[in-house]
Amino acid sequence: MRILDRYVLRELAAPFLFGVAAFATVFIAGNLLFKFARLVTEQGMPLGDALLVFLYWLPGYLVLTFPMATLLATLLAFGRMSGDGETTAMRAGGVSFRRVMIPVIAAGVGISLFTIAFNELVVPRSTRAAEDLLARAAKQASGTQQHVLVRALEQGEIRNLIYAREFNRARGELRDVTYVQYTAGEPVLVIQGERAEWRGAKWEFYGGFLQHLDPYRKSTLIIRKDHPLRFDLGHDPEDIALRRREPEELTWRELGDYLARLAKEGVPAPELRVQWHHKLSVPFASLIFALIGAPLGLRSPRTGSALGLGLSVLIIFIYYVIWNYLGILAGRGAFPALWAAWTPNIIGVAIGGALVRRAAR
Repeated sequence: MRILDRYVLRELAAPFLFGVAAFATVFIAGNLLFKFARLVTEQGMPLGDALLVFLYWLPGYLVLTFPMATLLATLLAFGRMSGDGETTAMRAGGVSFRRVMIPVIAAGVGISLFTIAFNELVVPRSTRAAEDLLARAAKQASGTQQHVLVRALEQGEIRNLIYAREFNRARGELRDVTYVQYTAGEPVLVIQGERAEWRGAKWEFYGGFLQHLDPYRKSTLIIRKDHPLRFDLGHDPEDIALRRREPEELTWRELGDYLARLAKEGVPAPELRVQWHHKLSVPFASLIFALIGAPLGLRSPRTGSALGLGLSVLIIFIYYVIWNYLGILAGRGAFPALWAAWTPNIIGVAIGGALVRRAAR
């Protein structure tokens, strides 16, 4: 790495860390502290557990600050270098602005890739850990989910339904479970059991009954506790757990697998598909903001922290409005999810490229 590249990266490092701290403080003060206070005051959670939940929530907010901090870092760094005449000296020495942008683009790509990795390896695990702690605080058994309801659709029509008072993923166990099978929208089979256990390929029901509702073959079978009924519900414990998780608790691959299962059932799930694309498109906003921030910094010599922060908030707000509006349209099925997720970045690349070309003249 050449001296110029190292110098530019060092100039970006300090304001980037400052940006992460500044934007994280905004998120903590505006959201997390209120959630933390409610846990302690309204829900009566012990202070130690509430602090742990707070720490588990933090990565989900921290990852949002990386693109914002990248924008602020480029604005501040290039504003200072322009104000001190360093960029003019670089040009006098035969170094073009496009050459100066190489370490900036490299930094944007690196931060984007780090954000993806952080969003995949840290955020889902920490969010799940927070939800598990909240579940235990609500006096639920560890790993147990209450009142689980899972529906399977095929071409928009319900195929089967599972309800259980309790579901334990680790043990592969359902308690007080009801299974209903449908044909042409009408229930044709009902199974009720005190307990059902996953046995590798099928579920075993203990205590309850199986009833055929078809008028041509009405019958009832009593299920004894010492003679379980083996039955394929069409959902294994992993599938049930995925259907109970929020997108923030799933990795990009897990959410993609879930969407593939829904697609086989004829369920489009456009909102989830948009969020799946966002898991990759949003981190690359760091690269977009790096392209935009550097030439804008040149146009604002000696950009102070307050002015740089304000300009960053304005650009981020515009990006968010476009991103949110297209996401809403795609969630309603009125716009392709892929284009909804990546259009703000495409617009940002076009604007950033134009600014860089103009600054390089």
